[in-house]
Amino acid sequence: MQGQAHAHCAPFLRAAWHEHWHSNVVMLRYPACLRHPLNERRPGLYGLLELFRALSKWKSEGESHLIVVSNGMVQVSGDENVFAEKSGLLAACTVIPQEYENIHCSTIDVAPREFSQARLHRISEQILAEAGNEAEAVPVVAYRGLKRWIRDFEPVTVQSNQGFGAPVERRPVYLITGGLGNLGLVMANHLSDRGPCRIILTTRSDFPDKKKWQNLCVANTVAKDLRSKLAALLALEEKGSEVIVARVDVADHAQMDELFARVEANFGGVEGVIHMAGITGEKALRLVSDLGQDDCRAQFRPKIDGCYVLRSVLQNRSVRFCVLFSSTASFLGGPGMLAYTATSCLLDTFAANCRLEGRPWTSINWDGWISNDSSHFMADHATSLDRYAVTHSEALELFDSAVASGLGQVVVSSGDLSSRIDEWRKIRNAEHAVSGAAPAHVRPVLGTEYAPPRDALQKKIAGIWSEVLGIEQIGIHDNLFELGGSSLIGLRIVARMKKEMNIDIRVTALFEGPTISTLSKLIEEKSAPSNDEAYVGSRKRGELRRKALRSVGTAT
Repeated sequence: MQGQAHAHCAPFLRAAWHEHWHSNVVMLRYPACLRHPLNERRPGLYGLLELFRALSKWKSEGESHLIVVSNGMVQVSGDENVFAEKSGLLAACTVIPQEYENIHCSTIDVAPREFSQARLHRISEQILAEAGNEAEAVPVVAYRGLKRWIRDFEPVTVQSNQGFGAPVERRPVYLITGGLGNLGLVMANHLSDRGPCRIILTTRSDFPDKKKWQNLCVANTVAKDLRSKLAALLALEEKGSEVIVARVDVADHAQMDELFARVEANFGGVEGVIHMAGITGEKALRLVSDLGQDDCRAQFRPKIDGCYVLRSVLQNRSVRFCVLFSSTASFLGGPGMLAYTATSCLLDTFAANCRLEGRPWTSINWDGWISNDSSHFMADHATSLDRYAVTHSEALELFDSAVASGLGQVVVSSGDLSSRIDEWRKIRNAEHAVSGAAPAHVRPVLGTEYAPPRDALQKKIAGIWSEVLGIEQIGIHDNLFELGGSSLIGLRIVARMKKEMNIDIRVTALFEGPTISTLSKLIEEKSAPSNDEAYVGSRKRGELRRKALRSVGTAT
């Protein structure tokens, strides 16, 4: 299954279900009847999150094994129209165990049909048998009748393709939602390289009128990021393509319907749609303990609500393809990535259902993209590891092949995906097993001199950083990211600090204070009373400081 991510060996995978049975038989069943990702009146992802939080605080000597039972959440045969809205539950069961060491989780899915008494009895026996065999537990199991299926992945060979199908007589029109992002501009350039076309880039933000692009591109008073985007757009037009920036909300049906109507009136319709709108980077990182419904809504609105709108708007319109940009997070998860993972899972199932309806929709699960001349990992798909990322040129050729494949879902992975899923489990088990163990590496050579922790708070923070990073000595002025830290490592550090120090801290604190010195100041300031309190005396400040340090120990 393992292949290299280059243009002549497309590392495509697709999920495959294999019949697999084991005997034996403690189950916690949770109803999964969410009909829409933003519907709070029905039990679903939000209620499951609250259940996980409660279990994480449960003072138990052992571990909790939670089994979530659903019906019609996954496709097994390939011709089942399942409930895309339930896919968020699978994401929760993937990510939660990566954040909570005392919780194991798995899912059991049964067929989406009416339940007779005999069938309910058989299903209950299957669930009890599954729950009693933790040694052979796998993240997701599907029962269809008497057969038990487990998910695996198989390679798919797709020939390199230079076109999306038969050429069109007119200049093709492509619409890219969220098209002013880094990857959106890369994709726009790729479409333009195929020949002169019209490219519509949607954005929710204000953007300068096209007549001003040339002057603003060279103006020193304009922000560098905006100048860069304008230069990219002007370069597209120099190739002979026409670029239109449309300020619309992809999740607003009226706005999108009006946009498509204008395109049809002026240019004769849209050839293909690429759905890339969404929240990425640091904004997408939230530990489960910090994840609220508003955070989930922010993730779901552009991606998932946008899918519903696109399906409705395209109902009676003909397009050659509609591609949803998903992520390998659907299978790998990642600490702090629950909402992002849920979004990817929903995209995959949504595209598969649309394909069953005869629509040319494809969901592509991407690893990271890196520029052709850089080894720096792009933050747009922060769930993937650097070593599995593909260059822009590789990704773009893979994109062409995926569109031509006719598949509802294609996974792009330069490594054995099943092994990578197992790797997450090994990392989890190893982290829990060596908690408190001595670090393995000496402090690297940095631009700052080593300065030891000065008080109990700094010593506690340094100890946690040391264990997570595997470095013996960490000074209070050493930058976390220069030490080899990343967003995911930062999430682990925050989780440890919340648990061991009993403090309320968000992931963003590590970006505001990436050194032990600045981070300890942020914690102390958060513990200090506000200026409008009546008793802000030195004695009271001393009491608050001692209270903040009580769980850390006595300063020496």
